[in-house]
This record gives sequence, C-alpha cells and structure tokens, in this order.
Amino acid sequence: MLEKCPKCGGHLTDEPGNEYLVCDDCGEMYLPEVEETRLSVEDAPKIVDQTVELKKIATVKKIVYPIMIALMLLCVGLIFYEINEYSNAADVKSSIGAYSDFDDSTGPDSIPDKKLTDEIMRADYEEFYASRYQVVTTIVIIACALVGIAVIWIISMIVIEIAAARIFERPKNRQNIRLFSGLAAAGTLAIIITLIIMGNMIPSSPKHAKFDIVTKEYMGKKMDRTFSSLEGRSHIHYSVKYLEDGEEVDEGISEYKYHHVYPSKKGEYYFVSVDGKLFHLYPTSTYRR
Repeated sequence: MLEKCPKCGGHLTDEPGNEYLVCDDCGEMYLPEVEETRLSVEDAPKIVDQTVELKKIATVKKIVYPIMIALMLLCVGLIFYEINEYSNAADVKSSIGAYSDFDDSTGPDSIPDKKLTDEIMRADYEEFYASRYQVVTTIVIIACALVGIAVIWIISMIVIEIAAARIFERPKNRQNIRLFSGLAAAGTLAIIITLIIMGNMIPSSPKHAKFDIVTKEYMGKKMDRTFSSLEGRSHIHYSVKYLEDGEEVDEGISEYKYHHVYPSKKGEYYFVSVDGKLFHLYPTSTYRR
C-alpha cells in the first residue's frame, strides 16, 4: 500500500469514508491503485534517487551524532565535577557548624607578629565561599548543564532537519526547523540569563578572588528579638557597629555573618571583602600589612 506522498515524501493518511489517500504535508490526494501502478511503471528512477538521498542524510547523521555525544559527555563530566564540589562544600559546612563565636583578637596592646598575606586571606575565603555560595553555584551549574544537554540535542536535530530540507525538499522539515530553533533559542537564553544573574549575585571563586582591605574601628555586634503579634511569632535581628570616616555606622547583617564573620571583641580590624562582599575581619593587633 502507498504510504508516502510521491510529490513531497510526506505521510499519506487514509481518511475514514474516503477512497483517497491525503498527504499530511502538501494536501495532495491519490487513488492508491492508480498511483501504485504509475509509480511501478513511470517512477522507477525516483526510487534510485531516493536511495542516494537517504545515503546523503545518513552521512550527515554520522557527522552530527558523534559531535553531539561528545558535547553531551562534557556536560555530564561537568555535572559530576559539580557534585564533587557540592560534597566538599557540605563537609566544610559540617566542620564549621552552625555557630562559631570566634575571637582572633589577642588584645589591644599586643604587637602584630603576622603579615596579612594573600595565602591567609584566600584560605579563609575558600571556607567562606564553600559554606555560603558553593551549594547554590553547584545547583545552578548542574541545572544549566542539564538544559545544555537538551539544547545540544535540539541543535543537532536542527542540523539534520536543515540537511533533510535541502535533500528531500519537504515542507515538514522546514516546520521542524522553526520549532526546534525556537526551543534551542529559549534554552540558550535561559542559560545565559541564569549565569548573568549568578555572576552578579555571587562573588568571584577563591581561585580568581581579589581582596579589598579597609581598616575600621569595630564596635561590636548585637542580636535583638522582636515579637510580631500579627504573625504570632518572634523575629531575630542581627546588627554590627563600626566607625567609618569618623561616623558611627549601624548595619544589619545576616545570621551567618553574625556567627562566622564578625568577632565578639571590639577593636581595630582589617575588613576584607571580595567583590564588595565582606568575608572576614582580621585584628590589627595580630596582623600587619
């Protein structure tokens, strides 16, 4: 029985109650008995041509599929790498615990005996980055890699459909190209936007960190608890005070910074940050520049 349209190669549908076969792509109608007889007598050369065309599209697939698989494997490798980073970050968070009321200060009259080097700051920043940002970074990158795998597959299908459209000249291939192109563009745009947002919200990794050091007079930290009758529960507010340009600054901070960044002792400290995000205070009584 005739299955493909002799004109465009599209699928022929046998509609109920209709003796004609209708092409899904171009809409041509055929009488099966008449068309099969005509094809067997008149269109024998076309069968040979179709065999050549199928060989051409098979060659395109032999080129596209290995490249597609290689790129997908790279994405899978990135996923496993990020899973390992996630595991390391979980170990760091477990080791530092939920609370760490640390004190680096050795007293206001002590003489600094340590130089504040990049190695010291980078080691502390690695811990800070792992406990604060690595988990989020890992999740985002894994999600982007998964979307990337889908985009790679879609782009591969687009290449194959473009080749098929040129070889077979079927309208259905052009429709598929438009559909796949829209999906590929949407996936690529989602990855780009996500990475831009992550780049603006998350500071540089420890490997690329550049440290900004400012000396300030630290005046201590404070934790206040307020009760909301409307919500029926209490809220905890964390804040710190320090002198900046001779003026007292009262700044609200997160619970993490309260327990892991700001010490209990007051005094003069080096406030060290990366991309504007503070991660550690070093007492000037212990460290020298």
